[in-house]
Amino acid sequence: MNYKIPDIKSVVATNLVRFRKINKLTQLQVAEKINYSDKALSKWERGESLPDVCVLKQIADIYKVELDDILHEETPREKLQDLSRNKVFISILSVMLVWLVAMITYVIFEMVSPGVFETWLIFIYAFPVSTIVALVFNNLWGNRIYNMVIVSALDWGISLSFVLTMRNIAPTSWYLYFVSAIFELMVIIWYLLDLSAYTESKRKKHKLAKEAKAKHKEEMLKKAVALQAKKKLSRTSKANDATIKNTEKEISTKK
Repeated sequence: MNYKIPDIKSVVATNLVRFRKINKLTQLQVAEKINYSDKALSKWERGESLPDVCVLKQIADIYKVELDDILHEETPREKLQDLSRNKVFISILSVMLVWLVAMITYVIFEMVSPGVFETWLIFIYAFPVSTIVALVFNNLWGNRIYNMVIVSALDWGISLSFVLTMRNIAPTSWYLYFVSAIFELMVIIWYLLDLSAYTESKRKKHKLAKEAKAKHKEEMLKKAVALQAKKKLSRTSKANDATIKNTEKEISTKK
């Protein structure tokens, strides 16, 4: 993404203020750490000027962030944290919705036809339903390794629901627990076999992400260096113009 100079000034200024406040530091404290005046830091935070790359790196180290974090409007790390937090909240709310529906159903049956059947079984049925919801969201957003725990909970939840429902009709329905135990063993073996492939895949993704981050950081450093060089060239050009004008004045005065 190509930034114009004013854009970078504004972004850097905003991030300098934000990270300084997060670390609960004053402008004077930060200025002392980097051997600059607090007036210079104030100019940077107002977006009137930009510090050079070395100073930005010093400030990033003080704020315990990456240089990329200061040069971007929103850091990749913060985006990832916000996204992850939202996914967790949505998943939890979805599971809680199942239990809310179960509670409403229980209350309605108790009010309309109390004692007709064992309404407490509604909460037993809600358990496997909530694990199905959790399994769906975990497959969408979560870690695959958690599927083993969720599938196991679903397995035993279904067995428990069936056995408690059929206990008076079929006294031997508890045999279903043996089926659940065999299925549980199959689930564990499957996930153990899949774990090595999952770990290797995760390692490769981490390596690629690390390489991409390093490449992106290098590009941002080049952009920052180019901006500093452009500013320096502009200042040098202005100084040269001023020198030429002064020289011309001196020559015209002597004449």
